[in-house]
Amino acid sequence: MAQSRRRTARPTSPSHARSFLKRRRHHLSLHTRCTIMNTQVFQLTPLTWEQAWQAGSNQVGGKAAQLAALVRYGCPTPHGIVFTATQCKDLISADLWNIALQASQTQDWHKLDEMRAQILMLADDEKLIQALARILDQQAWQNTALAVRSSAPGEDSQLASFAGIHDTVLNVCGAQALAKALLQVVSSIWTSAASLYRKKIGMRDEDANMAVVVMPMIQAQCAGVIFTRHPRSGREDQFLISVVEGLADKLVDGSTDGEDIVVQRDWAGLDWQVKQRRPSSSQHGAHYQNNSTSTSTLLSDAQAVTLAKLALDAAYAFDYSEPFLDIEWVFDGQQFHLVQARPITHKACHSYAPIREQGFIWTRGNTREILPYPVTVSETAVMQTAVNHMLSEPHRVVGHALLEGAQRIAFFHGHAYLNASLIQWEIYHGFGIAPELSNFIIGGHQTSVQVPSPTWRERAAMIVNLVKAALLYNRARAKGLVEVAAIEACAKNWSREHLHHFADRDLLKDLLDRQANTYRSRSGMCMMQGASGSLVELRKQIIKALPEHLKTSADAVTAGLMTEGDNSVSAQQAYDMLKLAKLAAQDSHAQVFLQANDDSSHSSIKQLAKSPFATAYHTFIERYGHRGNYESYVSRPSWREDPRELHQSLLGLMQVDEQALRQRQLEQQAWARDIIKRHLSFGQKLAIQFLTKQAKQECNQRELARSSFARLLEQARYVLLELGERLVKRAYLNQAQDIFHLTVAEMQQCFHRQIEPSAARHRVEDRRDKIEQWQQQTIPDVIHEGVVLPRSHDTAHAQTSTRINHEEHHTSDASWPGIAISMASYQGIVRKITHPNQIERLKTGDIMLAPSTDPSWLGLFLKAGGVVVETGGYLSHSAIVARELGIPTIVNIPGIMDQLQDGDVVRIDGENAQLIRLKSGS
Repeated sequence: MAQSRRRTARPTSPSHARSFLKRRRHHLSLHTRCTIMNTQVFQLTPLTWEQAWQAGSNQVGGKAAQLAALVRYGCPTPHGIVFTATQCKDLISADLWNIALQASQTQDWHKLDEMRAQILMLADDEKLIQALARILDQQAWQNTALAVRSSAPGEDSQLASFAGIHDTVLNVCGAQALAKALLQVVSSIWTSAASLYRKKIGMRDEDANMAVVVMPMIQAQCAGVIFTRHPRSGREDQFLISVVEGLADKLVDGSTDGEDIVVQRDWAGLDWQVKQRRPSSSQHGAHYQNNSTSTSTLLSDAQAVTLAKLALDAAYAFDYSEPFLDIEWVFDGQQFHLVQARPITHKACHSYAPIREQGFIWTRGNTREILPYPVTVSETAVMQTAVNHMLSEPHRVVGHALLEGAQRIAFFHGHAYLNASLIQWEIYHGFGIAPELSNFIIGGHQTSVQVPSPTWRERAAMIVNLVKAALLYNRARAKGLVEVAAIEACAKNWSREHLHHFADRDLLKDLLDRQANTYRSRSGMCMMQGASGSLVELRKQIIKALPEHLKTSADAVTAGLMTEGDNSVSAQQAYDMLKLAKLAAQDSHAQVFLQANDDSSHSSIKQLAKSPFATAYHTFIERYGHRGNYESYVSRPSWREDPRELHQSLLGLMQVDEQALRQRQLEQQAWARDIIKRHLSFGQKLAIQFLTKQAKQECNQRELARSSFARLLEQARYVLLELGERLVKRAYLNQAQDIFHLTVAEMQQCFHRQIEPSAARHRVEDRRDKIEQWQQQTIPDVIHEGVVLPRSHDTAHAQTSTRINHEEHHTSDASWPGIAISMASYQGIVRKITHPNQIERLKTGDIMLAPSTDPSWLGLFLKAGGVVVETGGYLSHSAIVARELGIPTIVNIPGIMDQLQDGDVVRIDGENAQLIRLKSGS
């Protein structure tokens, strides 16, 4: 006998329906005594999971689509079939369906009950029973207990869960019982609860439909739900498991809460452990216990961790950009089965108490510069480890405690965003630096969090941390220089060719170590790249020291001073590129070599013998070959692997005048020194001199750390490609580059044959498609998650999580304020550049207009007369390089890419930090 899991506010069983109709039949109007069944011969042909995936959620509903995806990606999901929404609607006559629709629209619950009762009468129809009997025979389910589940379009989606609204019937056995269950589930869209829920979420009754999923019941030892992000605290590094003995229907309908288990992982996904347990509230004295396993627990620690890994694997298969699922599971004593999956619709913000109610501000202000494109799934774990460690290390050095489990990076639509809320608060609480100044450093167009005034104790702690920073940061950076030297030494003995000799397990072990420790074990380099406070302090002191009429020139003066001293690795790379381009300009064979737009460059360079260009080229590749276009992506090749875009840059630089560039630097240095000499006291001059030296050293170290990390990422790329080639031979991948679309855990499953080759290929294929979709979307600069902050002066372009809230850009059509990076003013013609390979579009002396830049744009910087960048901050790469090379530059002007056109004549006003349009190109 079928066991019904009642979810509606007005339950009506089939037996009660028949009795009800006998009592009420003479009261039914002629209009309602319509045909209640279709007269067509039943030829029901349910869909397999694969067919359900192809049909899409509009036909099979949200639940079936999610289950089909689990099967497609190789997750442990029971066999099942799906009756489509069209098939289910065809079971019922159009007359009866329309009457139910009208009753729902008018909220006539009495008539709606009558219509549902008539629908349930169809369960006795012999044609329907025979059709279902044939299906049971085909599936060999004649004597198998089945679960019959609702799957309405829109159900279990990000916008609407329909949890508890539609019916599910368990332990269904035989064709007649299946007919009753099928109609009960289909008709559950015509209840008052379902009707009111649709109205609440803005769904029309005309769009109401129901597909049905049928699956064999699993003999459950225990079952429950698991959340891949803690639903109460919002911690992304914690999983909440709720478990009950037997089936989870009582847990799902809320009649019991079950035992809770909290599993925690590190960002690299290597360290997993059970952190807390709480027995069911039905047990006396139930409360959370830390790191303890009760003898009466339903899942051991090892089983809980296995389930958490399985859930995370499913979540990454669904959407690695936001891997947050609510999954129903069953454990049969041997294996876990995933029987339902839906996106988590409400995500709490795990934040500090003073700013928690303000939600999260996610910004691309810094990440857009180096990560302008969607990241692949293989890059997410190492980026999470890198960002969280890099931003935490300056606080750890001075002993400033941070919130455990705080997440400082997210991937919306595949793009990397930084958590400006946490960054602003941590810098403020640790060092007393105002959130507005943190925004200035980060760059971007986000608002600032509202912070309370510090108590005297907090203020004292801030001063102590600042003193510690002054004493300890240089020592930490010195450690980073040792780490850089070690990387350089190892690189000389590291060869891609040697990878062929390593076993699969050794390469996987090496890859796991790189994922976990590339950044975590190099805290000194993280300090070099992450903490650069002296430049901000230099600017602050210059503003304070200058007379009132010169304060607007503080950024320009700072930029002029920063052109002095030793070159950073990026600036030296720029000058070496110029030297190499000049050699190419004098060598016709070298130009032919550079113009060969294919991957034969490495072999054809040998034809140049020992020419000055060939010698210099080999030296350049040895020194800078690990760099490349958008080098922070491990999925993108370095110049050593694919030098074609480097060659384009060299061809474009052959006519650039290096002496003119250096002369511009000298002029800016002289101007800045003259300002300092005429307007500052002797003591102020000494302080500025010290801060300038310190700031220059920190910026140089920042670029050096970036270059060294790029060298490590190049090596990781070669390891990945070697593993990819091996998986191609085993039919798990179509090409070696597909490896970037797998997690390390998925790679392990492939090599251990724990997943079917087709499932791995499906994951890769769907992720490639998703990245293409993300690349076509307009991505907001700022996303608010949780409570949206009130607008302030530094807000420009924002989107709320699942709720879009665009804010206006600067609207003047003649001038735009920004952050000046150089004192120089420059007038020229605008040339829009969106990728570093467009160097040929940029004429020498043009003003380059770019959305963002990274080290691969150096050639364009050298060719441009001035630079305007839509995003970026005071410590962004474009700012550091432009300051050092003395290039007139202004950054952080939201929407400027849309407001200027090729051919516009503009003036970069460095002294007043603004961009002025003098003439429209049209």
